[in-house]
Amino acid sequence: MNFVLRHPVEELLAAAPAEPALNHLSVPRNRASWSVLAHKGSEATVVQALAAIEGASVRFCGPEEWLVVTNRDGAGAVASALAAIPGASVVEQGDGRTVFSLAGPDSRALLAKCTALDLHPDAFAIGRSANALVCHVGGNVARVARDTYEITVMRSFAASFFSEICLLGREFGLSAGFAD
Repeated sequence: MNFVLRHPVEELLAAAPAEPALNHLSVPRNRASWSVLAHKGSEATVVQALAAIEGASVRFCGPEEWLVVTNRDGAGAVASALAAIPGASVVEQGDGRTVFSLAGPDSRALLAKCTALDLHPDAFAIGRSANALVCHVGGNVARVARDTYEITVMRSFAASFFSEICLLGREFGLSAGFAD
């Protein structure tokens, strides 16, 4: 039996506009992610160790819980650093999560249409992240730049999230495409 690994929004992106517009939803194919949980009493040690990892974005998910995201080409070094953290349980998420990058001058307004998070820059600064419902799907929202957010959802909900954000994004001329 031959299995073919396909991205969960492969077919949906085939119908998307080819040229990136001012507001664009990128779908990176090369992301790796891990869930990190601090053992009781180890949160400070884990936070310090996570902050020292180079080449990875650490996203807060809840008390004593983080999502670590990086490009696949640096995944080996990040995985080794995570495995060496004392007082932490690390679970590699593999292809179980899908990352979307929403960028453009209207990204905050578009995202506000589908989440209850307070996205005002004073409340949701660059580098901040939170778990929330986004387009009726549970996910993690991270503000990575002035007008750029990354939304990470479970693979099984990626098509639903993609379809809804694209529908809501019509008002803003949202385009979508893969990014490597």
